Amino acid sequence: MSAHESIETRYERLQALQARMGLTFSVRAPGHAGLSALSACYLSFDSMAGAGLVLVFDEYGDARPERSLLCAALLGRIHADMEHTGNVRSWAASEGVNDDETWLPLSGVLTRAWVANSEVFNRLNQVGCTIPDLVSPEEWQLGSGLAALLRA
Repeated sequence: MSAHESIETRYERLQALQARMGLTFSVRAPGHAGLSALSACYLSFDSMAGAGLVLVFDEYGDARPERSLLCAALLGRIHADMEHTGNVRSWAASEGVNDDETWLPLSGVLTRAWVANSEVFNRLNQVGCTIPDLVSPEEWQLGSGLAALLRA
């Protein structure tokens, strides 16, 4: 994300992505109590580039299918988080799974989610459909900027 881009420019980029890819979303519960406790859910999408299922950590309750631009922004965020952390243990730690007591029962499901998410993002990248990270962590946390616009 470019710090120099205005909220309106980033919003227009999300709209263009939505139009180009024809993204539609649905949300599924993770089916694992430990993941539910971490506010995780599966964000399923269909697009012109194919379908995918991505585990997202949604502490703000933004994963709602009727808000497709917000869901697209969540995909961009999770992709950026995964690239930034570089491995499943660091990614899990960034999402609050930072001690062995929490990690050990979830390590298998989180490792499978890491691999599956990576495959989805790699497939999208290969067909030229990279989903950009357009909402800053501060905007997500404070409910400001583009996050506020998308949540309105």
